[in-house]
Amino acid sequence: MKLFSINGQDYVIQYFDSDNRHAVASIGKNSIAIKLPRHWPDTERQKAAERLERRIMKRLQKTKLLYPVPEIGDEEKKRMAHEALPRITGRMHELNAIHFRSPVGKIRIKGNLSNWGSCSPKNNISINFALLFLPEELLEYVIVHELAHTKIRNHSKHFWNLVEKAMPDYRQRKKELRKYLLTN
Repeated sequence: MKLFSINGQDYVIQYFDSDNRHAVASIGKNSIAIKLPRHWPDTERQKAAERLERRIMKRLQKTKLLYPVPEIGDEEKKRMAHEALPRITGRMHELNAIHFRSPVGKIRIKGNLSNWGSCSPKNNISINFALLFLPEELLEYVIVHELAHTKIRNHSKHFWNLVEKAMPDYRQRKKELRKYLLTN
């Protein structure tokens, strides 16, 4: 565990063992969690931790991160997600029909802390609840990103070309989305 301060904000860095294949980090309001694959050699784990620390500190110094979700109860969140789902589902099907023409499985709104959206191997798409509080163009970027994953499962150049074809200004939207922070 490490302590540090950036722009007057104190943070605690905590390290966790993980069964994941990759090292990942997540930023909270006052903490940073770094998950390191337990099967990696110690030297590789140390290098990954240092790299993630540098990247996070650079991000925290560069911009003031915003927390989009107001303090509301779980029942209110469920109600809001339930009410927003038809609108989001409709927009997803519309964008899919125009740009991708892929079969889409279940569509959900979830409160993940690690991603804005996800696409499963069965093309089930999850959209983060926090997007309900952000500008519509950021929600649309995440929808297009996840729909592109129905065609290409990685973040290769081919994937980003597909995203760009559907949304020529995706880079600006992606940059804007990075100003926001998922936290509980």
